[in-house]
Order: sequence, then structure tokens, then C-alpha cells
Amino acid sequence: MANRHVLLEGTMTNGATARQRSKVWDDITKQFNQQPGFYNRDKKQLRKLWGNIRSNQRQAARYCIQTMSGLGGATSDPGSDQSQDSIRVPSPYSLESGLSGGDMDVVNGYDIEEKPSQAELERVRRQYQRTGPIHPIIDMEDSIPCEQSNNQTTEEKAQIQQLAIQEYKEKVKLAQMKTKEQEDHMKFVQLKRKLELELLDEELKIKKMKAKALEKELNEKTGLTF
Repeated sequence: MANRHVLLEGTMTNGATARQRSKVWDDITKQFNQQPGFYNRDKKQLRKLWGNIRSNQRQAARYCIQTMSGLGGATSDPGSDQSQDSIRVPSPYSLESGLSGGDMDVVNGYDIEEKPSQAELERVRRQYQRTGPIHPIIDMEDSIPCEQSNNQTTEEKAQIQQLAIQEYKEKVKLAQMKTKEQEDHMKFVQLKRKLELELLDEELKIKKMKAKALEKELNEKTGLTF
């Protein structure tokens, strides 16, 4: 799912009412299911997966704060785990706006829809292409059996690898075409220059012939020879 965050880029997932938010997610679900190589998901599954991503981000942030607290790098709030659903820390996702009520499908009781930042989207995409999901605790397919989820993850990785290989082949082919195009261009320039020189030579010959004809005509009229 991490490499699919781009489907939400530039999309306002918040709305004034639950109906508006539902319509936005209908559009996102339609766009998601149109992508090649993706397993189709309904709106509720996508919202649950998106909620799980946010939850896992908060868990990772909590773990980071606890680790830093143990090393003396930060001060933790002893009652934060009991008094809050999650620690309030900077998120890699930018909050669009607060929403009120009516949206019961969002996980962990949060009524704020989030949109990933451009920098985070690009970093997640590159990292996922190289090594798979960034955080090991993110389970993108928790709505289906574990064995099937693992199989899908492996299949998706194979598809990504195949796409990367295909992209590399296309780049090599494009580079070869550009090289051939440059060679053809050089040949064309050389041929054009050769034809231009031949044309100049012909024009010079014509001018010489005209000069001789004019000289001959002038001699005949004046009876002089040079």
C-alpha cells in the first residue's frame, strides 16, 4: 500500500459532511481499482488500510520517542499512553482540516483525513521500489487471511521488479534510439554540407561560363582581343 499513496496525492480527503467525504472516497476507490496490477478493494477496505497506515506511523513515532527517552535524548510524558489514544508528534503527513462527526469508518476514532506530503510520497515510492515497505509493522493486507496476504505481497514485489526491468529495457532502447538518431543527424549534416559545396561549385562554374560568354561578346563588338 505504501507505493500506492500517490493515488491520494493532491486529493482533498476531507469534507464538511460525511456524505461529501464518502463521495471523495468513492472517487479514490474508483481510481485505485483502475490501476493495473492492484487487487481491487472496496471503499471500506481502503479507508481501513489508510487508517492502519496512520496508526502504524503513530506507533513508530511512539517507539522512537520511548527509545530517545531511554537514551536521554527526549522527555516523555509518563501518562501519555493512558490519557491519549496516541502521542501527538509531527507526522510525515500534513493535516488538511478538522472534521466533526458522522464518519465512523475511520480507524482509532480520528475524524481528521490526512493527505501525504509530496516529499514523503516520493521518499516512500523510492524506498518501496528498492526494499519493500519502509516499516515492518505495516500490514497492508490485514483485511484478508495472513497466508493470502503474504502471497499477494510476494506477487506485488515480483510485479514491481518486472516493471523495473521493463523500464530499464525501455531506457536502454531509448538511449540506443537517441544514439542512432544522433548518428543519422551527423550523416545528414555531412551530406547536406557536401551538397552545398557541390552547389557552390556549380554556381561558380556557371559564373565563369557567363563571364567568358560576356567577354566573347564584347570582343566581337569591339574587334579587340585580350
